[in-house]
Amino acid sequence: MATIADYFNSKTLQLMQETFTTVLGVEVCVCAPDGQRILRDALDPDPPQQYLKVPVKLEKEVIGLLVMREPPPEMARQAGANAREADLRAPKWITDFLKLMAAMLSSLCKREHTLRLRVDELSTMYRLTAEFTGRRELSSVLTTVAATVVQLLDAKACTIRLLTEDGKELRMAAANNVIDDRHLVRGSIPLEDSKIDQEVIATKRMVYIPDLEHDSRVLFPEGAKAEGLVSALCTPLVYRGAALGVVRAYKATAYKYDRFEHALMFAIAA
Repeated sequence: MATIADYFNSKTLQLMQETFTTVLGVEVCVCAPDGQRILRDALDPDPPQQYLKVPVKLEKEVIGLLVMREPPPEMARQAGANAREADLRAPKWITDFLKLMAAMLSSLCKREHTLRLRVDELSTMYRLTAEFTGRRELSSVLTTVAATVVQLLDAKACTIRLLTEDGKELRMAAANNVIDDRHLVRGSIPLEDSKIDQEVIATKRMVYIPDLEHDSRVLFPEGAKAEGLVSALCTPLVYRGAALGVVRAYKATAYKYDRFEHALMFAIAA
């Protein structure tokens, strides 16, 4: 599991701790999701006390905690030795400050995470281009395309269908991570029966299907359900300006593709 330490080096984390501590006047620790210190102190190796903690999240996953070890000194003095827990509740401005800092760190981690993904994707595209250059058999190229779509888009499965010479049918040309005897990889299907493929080929634009099981345009909803597929992004396979087939990237969830992923899918299919 990723932690905040995967996105910031120890020097930066140390600077964060020192800055937060200076602003609040009480020690603040940057911790792992389990509450353990990320920057270990030989004099204080145990997990810090947690008077107040605020999670740092990447998407929905907690990757770290900002932990205030104890209440501000003046607050503890005013409350006295027999203070109730309610008397030592953190002032709103302190809570708001830590939440703001956690949100800022979450945003920075998200940008770094996205950048790393883009670098990986571009590296894979470079490798894919090199592989294509050295291949001559269409079936081998399409098999590589299907595998690359699954890898780059973190898809659950991918299928590629090509138009027959008369343009009336779509035949299965390649698939990745799909069970062969299921509906999704049947032989040729009439183009006139598939409204989605008709639209993709006619417009040369992507079509997104958020719910394969209940979309009336889907030919084999039972096959998608059996494979555990929920959504699909359908992209025209284009060569020299002509749409020759359709590439489908399947996900196990409803998924919102970003602009880079759309562009990446077009680049792979072109």
